[in-house]
Amino acid sequence: MLNYESKYSLPQDITMQVHYILKGYDRLKNEYLEIMYSSPPPSDGIRTNKISTPTENKAIKLSYITDKLNIIDQTISETRRIYSDKMELEFDVMRAYWSYDYYNYIHKRKGLNDEGPCLRKWKYFKSYFRYRLAQRLNLY
Repeated sequence: MLNYESKYSLPQDITMQVHYILKGYDRLKNEYLEIMYSSPPPSDGIRTNKISTPTENKAIKLSYITDKLNIIDQTISETRRIYSDKMELEFDVMRAYWSYDYYNYIHKRKGLNDEGPCLRKWKYFKSYFRYRLAQRLNLY
């Protein structure tokens, strides 16, 4: 029996890393916005000998989040471009990744009786997306 994912299959541990990175995508976007538009807490008036560099810490964290979001966004754009001839309008790659129903709904039909892509094609789409993201994140 042939494995439909053989071309884009990843080891289980890398698959799960990519899965959880994608699961945290919305959280990363919110964290980015929070860091960008937050102000430091007011001084409590207590003096300490501890040297603090909140701006430096903020910049380091912001750089890490920005890099990860850029990589994910680039992979989304690439996948959208590759699948553009098979999908209606501008489809949401992340939504298609998480929902077979959405993937099936947004997929172009060849005729009135066309039921759309099978579950295997959706899994292939997910495998491709995960594989490209793992490559860009230097995980594989």
